[in-house]
Amino acid sequence: MLDGLVVAAGFSSRTGERHKLLADPGGIPMIARTVLSLLPHCDRVLVVTGHRADDVADALADLPRVALVPNPAYRDGMFSSLRAGLRRVEADRCLFLPGDCPFISAATLAAMRDRTDDVLVPRFNGRPGHPVLLGPRAIRDLLADPAPASLRDFIAARGGAFLDVDDPGVLRDVDTPEDLAALAAEFAGPPSETLAEAADAGFSRSVRRTDAAAKADGTAAYGADLAPDGLLRARTLRSTQACARLLGVDVPPLPDGYVVVDARDIPGRNRMPDAFDDWPFLAEGRVDHIGQPILLLVGPDPLVLEDLLRRFEVRYAPETPVLSVDRSDVRFAEQAFERGDVDAAAAAAVRTVEDAVSTGPQEHAYLEPQAMLAAWGPDGVVVQGSMQCPYYVVEALSAALDLPPGRCRVVQLPTGGGFGGKEEYPSLPAVHAALASRKTGRP
Repeated sequence: MLDGLVVAAGFSSRTGERHKLLADPGGIPMIARTVLSLLPHCDRVLVVTGHRADDVADALADLPRVALVPNPAYRDGMFSSLRAGLRRVEADRCLFLPGDCPFISAATLAAMRDRTDDVLVPRFNGRPGHPVLLGPRAIRDLLADPAPASLRDFIAARGGAFLDVDDPGVLRDVDTPEDLAALAAEFAGPPSETLAEAADAGFSRSVRRTDAAAKADGTAAYGADLAPDGLLRARTLRSTQACARLLGVDVPPLPDGYVVVDARDIPGRNRMPDAFDDWPFLAEGRVDHIGQPILLLVGPDPLVLEDLLRRFEVRYAPETPVLSVDRSDVRFAEQAFERGDVDAAAAAAVRTVEDAVSTGPQEHAYLEPQAMLAAWGPDGVVVQGSMQCPYYVVEALSAALDLPPGRCRVVQLPTGGGFGGKEEYPSLPAVHAALASRKTGRP
């Protein structure tokens, strides 16, 4: 865990009559900008208040995960406020940042968050700056009596690690009227968002993936890791022809507990809801590409399934496939891009160039293969799997099973890579798994 600690208790005497932390260029007070920079990286942010505490509290009222820490002894200086905040730290580490330092980049904060040093100071061009990462021993020693004179003296005496960053913001603060004017110019203009909107958006946010830790430490449960009681497996019989009429399939004798699922088991539409209405879930009457799913063989033992599947005989009436765009008289999609009067521009041009560009096939090469688990029940179907677009899967299940979307529950498991290859395609194995569960009554 990591707490943020912001000191906002001083008098702001060097910036004149206006309290610098309450200056609000761009519609967001400076103290709020500083806190917002920390929120995406910290479990919560403690803000130590003193002078004009009520005004500081009002400036932060719309921010989540912020705890105010009053320091009755704020007149004793910043180090007094630092110690007041450290007494309220609940995490094992904290990032300390003065309230007039809203310039730290998200990359710097993310890099510091992931370090485990007991004292860590960012450094730009050889000059140390803010924030300062304090670990458990440093927090304990800063709270011990007699206290050091200042945080700077503490670090000088104790030593610490430095993190070199390409971030001049670690050296910036607002100490003078000129600094305040520069801040106003930097964030000039009407507010682009309210403070609450900025908090929701994660101002200056470097977002940590929700599944990062589980994937890194090996505890993430992927589709292949799930094994509910009574689990059956499915293997797909696929076309070996690129273009053919499907005359029939000769099925060998099957042991008890093994069943075939084919297009006749689809209660709804045998078409994937996609840009074009030409993608059957299971072949029906013909096949149009090598590898097209013809039927599923379902049973408890994967090795038995593989052995049985080799005994299936598919009877085809082969047709001549069209294997290139140049030889096709069917145009599935066309997109034209024009701007202005193309003919007039071409006529007036010194030279025009016409060309055709083609690209080869590309594979997304994700590490985890497609994986789906389905469980049929009285309330509908629940499908868990590796996917990028669960709502596509809901639409496909609804179409194939003739169920309202509300009875098709889809759970996205940790996904071991996708890169676009798990957008539309997972709908196919999801429907296959759901059809198998519906026919057998088992997951």
